[in-house]
Amino acid sequence: MTIAALLLAPTAFAETVDCDSVSVGSYSMLTYKIPATFPNPSKTEYKSLEIEPASFKGCGYEVTSDTRVISIKADSRQGLFKLLGMDKMKEPFFAIPFVGFSGYKYPSLKMDFYSYNVWFTYAPGSGQIDTFDYDAETRAVNQTLKSASAGYKVDGGPLTPFYYEGVITKAKLPTTTKTIDFYAMRGTYSNGYDRILIDLSNNSVTLWKKYDFPKS
Repeated sequence: MTIAALLLAPTAFAETVDCDSVSVGSYSMLTYKIPATFPNPSKTEYKSLEIEPASFKGCGYEVTSDTRVISIKADSRQGLFKLLGMDKMKEPFFAIPFVGFSGYKYPSLKMDFYSYNVWFTYAPGSGQIDTFDYDAETRAVNQTLKSASAGYKVDGGPLTPFYYEGVITKAKLPTTTKTIDFYAMRGTYSNGYDRILIDLSNNSVTLWKKYDFPKS
């Protein structure tokens, strides 16, 4: 177990954390463990980055959020994939739900939670841009949310369509790609992000809840 002291703001006090436990699940939930120190027991902290401001720096990671913009950074690409829980994959990749909706079938009882999303995936090792469409249900979701649109820019280039009228356009990018700037026009759908910047040269991912869709 690797432990390190870090500074957590806005509370701004130093604590010792188990570095192996630090993760950012689904790009929006920061989790880490604080080991037991007599007389206090160990505890696990959870911070919803879309709901509460957070600032975490330590263990080779830097994660910040003001609830509108989430920034996730690591000292290395492998560290970034570890933070995102993708380091054990044969080919690590980014997988981000950029548009969707969720709720409860029985809201008053908060029972039968559902969540439907369209995903943007990118594997830097092969350059493959893709989505999750491995079964009839995910393909149906992709077609259902067709009022949304999305595209991306590679290394500052022109805007390329990715999702339009329910159709995903897959692509293979050069493995020398440095940045992918992804934009979504989500309309009335609450889940997802308007902009996602994957910066491989900086080992970082930045996500904006609200951002104007570019004209070109």
